[in-house]
Amino acid sequence: MIDQLSQQVTDFILRLRLAYRLIRDERVSLPVKAIPLLVLLYVLSPVDLIPDIPVIGWFDDVALVVGGLQLFESLIPDYIVYEHRVALGMVEGVEPTVIVEEEKPKNV
Repeated sequence: MIDQLSQQVTDFILRLRLAYRLIRDERVSLPVKAIPLLVLLYVLSPVDLIPDIPVIGWFDDVALVVGGLQLFESLIPDYIVYEHRVALGMVEGVEPTVIVEEEKPKNV
């Protein structure tokens, strides 16, 4: 059971890292980038749908974070999400890679 919980925490951390990378990707539109930021604002705000009663009150926050991440990823083209998943080592059988942006010519 502890191993399963540990794996879920590891997977969640990877999903957060993926979201961070996708937010920084300039190919992702601003309205889509707003989704995880709005979720973060809700989680940090004092207003909750269910009051923060220990354990029970945390379910709405967890559900919103998980749902928000799924919505965010689903609105981004698959090839962009896949690139970042590969870079993070989230795709089995594919070695992690570093995505290098092309150098922009310097104005002389």
